Amino acid sequence: RSLPSPLCHPATVPSLPSTVPSPHLLPYTLPTMASNDTPQSDKTKEGKDDGYFNVENATVTGAETDGPKSKDEKKSDNEKNGGVKLTEEQKLAKNKAFIFGMAKRMLVKKYTEEYFPATSNDIKTVLKHVQKVFEAEPVMVHCKAPACVVGDIHGQYEDLQRIFTMFEVGGVQGYLNQRFVFLGDYVDRGKQSVEVVISLFCLKVCFPNEFILLRGNHECRPINKSYGFLAELRERYHKKDAMYLFEKFNHVFNYMPLVCILADKILCMHGGICPEMKSRDVFKEIPKPMKDSNVHPVAASLLWSDPMIGEPKYRPNRIRGLGIHFGEALLAEVMAKLDVKLVVRGHQMMMNGFNF
Repeated sequence: RSLPSPLCHPATVPSLPSTVPSPHLLPYTLPTMASNDTPQSDKTKEGKDDGYFNVENATVTGAETDGPKSKDEKKSDNEKNGGVKLTEEQKLAKNKAFIFGMAKRMLVKKYTEEYFPATSNDIKTVLKHVQKVFEAEPVMVHCKAPACVVGDIHGQYEDLQRIFTMFEVGGVQGYLNQRFVFLGDYVDRGKQSVEVVISLFCLKVCFPNEFILLRGNHECRPINKSYGFLAELRERYHKKDAMYLFEKFNHVFNYMPLVCILADKILCMHGGICPEMKSRDVFKEIPKPMKDSNVHPVAASLLWSDPMIGEPKYRPNRIRGLGIHFGEALLAEVMAKLDVKLVVRGHQMMMNGFNF
């Protein structure tokens, strides 16, 4: 079962400011993380998008679908909106309202015991918007502290909800109170990969700076084709829809970042390190989108490498077939070159919580 990082005990949750945003007026970027954070944009002063969308007043009639609409469909959409043709900004706000509403409906205990009834069109809408968010992110992303670092979820939706519950304060849901860095492997093995990945994608669309979603080795097509994700989609959706969604999910996975620098001193990834990590600039050389991690040795290590006690430096990872096994000497060398004090990774279970 996935456990939150020992760096992020519930006791470390920052106190909420005196004014908590109404759930009907939710920001794209949460203002509740730290009271001394400066705004990332002054768009409000220019009369542009202020980063808020009004869920209460939004008219949500359903999800977008891929592909062009016919004249009758466009006319129908206009009629649903009171005969008014929506601007692109209004369409974006409407869809983000729909996506946040979907996240709120999903993140309840009921759906740890049964499937959430997400239609294929609902999922297409979420994937369309989250892909745009991932496209705008580099391979190496940055995150401010405090943040909760979460390892492999692997379709265990009850665990994801339990982690969010740990950060509930004053009746405000935990996913609205804390920054999160997820280390990948959202799908496969567990029985609710769809709920896990879609709820996190919804939150990523609405709060892109507060939810860092890194890619794991199970967010690669050859792996999630064989370890449960494709089988779950086929069980829940018509065969044609299941295959379309499977390909679409993996297309989005190709755009996900691979590494996060937390508080400028904590290196977070799914897999591990390699000797090619001589500076932070090396991460800029990794191509995006990336279908095959073999295209770059650093990418392969970020997704596949493991530590090995007693290893003098490093050797090929013959157990997994990709990446390397690295020892403490290489770890110390890489940490010095990257100017970090700690490495936090997923990919393996650490019973003691903190160890090499």
